[in-house]
Amino acid sequence: MPGTIYLLPNLVSDGKVADALPAGTLDAMRRIDRFLVEAAKTARAAIKAMGHPKPVSELVIEEIGHDPDPGKIDGWLAPVLAGEDAAILSESGCPGVADPGAQIVARAHALGIRVRPLVGPSSILLALMASGLDGQRFRFLGYLPIAEDERRAAIVNLERQSRASETQLVIETPYRNTHMLASLVKTLAPETRVTVATDIMGAGNPWGTDGNGQQVGYTKYTVNGEEVDTWAVGYEEGIYVGYRWYETAYAEIAAGNYAPTGYTAADADDWYADSVVYPFGYGMSYTTFDWEVFPVQADGAIAKGDTLVYDVRVTNTGAVAGKEVVQLYYTAPYTEGGIEKAAVNLGDFAKTDILAPGESQVVRLEIAVNDMASYDEVTDKTYVLDAGNYVINIAANAHE
Repeated sequence: MPGTIYLLPNLVSDGKVADALPAGTLDAMRRIDRFLVEAAKTARAAIKAMGHPKPVSELVIEEIGHDPDPGKIDGWLAPVLAGEDAAILSESGCPGVADPGAQIVARAHALGIRVRPLVGPSSILLALMASGLDGQRFRFLGYLPIAEDERRAAIVNLERQSRASETQLVIETPYRNTHMLASLVKTLAPETRVTVATDIMGAGNPWGTDGNGQQVGYTKYTVNGEEVDTWAVGYEEGIYVGYRWYETAYAEIAAGNYAPTGYTAADADDWYADSVVYPFGYGMSYTTFDWEVFPVQADGAIAKGDTLVYDVRVTNTGAVAGKEVVQLYYTAPYTEGGIEKAAVNLGDFAKTDILAPGESQVVRLEIAVNDMASYDEVTDKTYVLDAGNYVINIAANAHE
């Protein structure tokens, strides 16, 4: 008898899992050992946060990508046909709704596999609920065109449809929000009602416009001494946020790639010292430590699905007791014009117990090879593990 395909929602904002997913959904998830996911890296973190009783390394996590390959669907469903349950886990919200999964569900129906959707948040419906707009007749259109002229033409058409009391719902990626909102302001008539929803279930302060086009929660900030008007807070997550920006900038300066801006390779260390007080991961201590690193398996050729494991013996070589934090950073191969990547990325860390002077402890660091993949938003629209040399650095901070 075939197993069941569960459709497992995910959080739509940072927060507590229990606030977004009911007990029944979490109970079902914790009984499943096979997951079909868009991106394995983020899925592992989500499954762990949801409290799966098994180590994530013991689960089967199949990466289906943003646009699942039809030729692989029967292979993904074969264990379910043989009697094993599986779950399609969304990156955010509900599987199959502005998220991969619909093609797999359609094939499951054709094969006679039971499909069971689980209860969880949908940013689309939550936004509609909070909008005050017509919830009886509405249309979801996904993403609008990226090109400015095409996007504005689409907005004109949406406004025309809304005149018939049909609410128009669209979504956008964070890094294009400002351009989208600017297009709405330039294109829509002043009397058109618009709701902008962000961080819907999070702890942030939502903002948007009222029915008269008055700005609510409008933000101003300063760039290079000049005040900038914007509809978006001047922070967006990305591969160059925080320490990753500084470490990448340092690497670029050291490589001589900042020469047009006045920096030469010889300026790299001075630039870093002027820009960064303490590197990411740095910690002060009244004692000192010595490390010995023991790869559990020999370094060399690696492949998708492998996990790199390192044991580190930490010895307190000082005169007082203390703790140490051992950190694993990786650098993925970069090709000019290829997928954008930060120069340094935190892969894992481990903290010792309080060690007395002379005392030692072995801690373990692990990183799945797939977790060193980089997102290709231009061509493949999924995480890609480029061929080349991957550098593992076990250190006390991101710059060591």
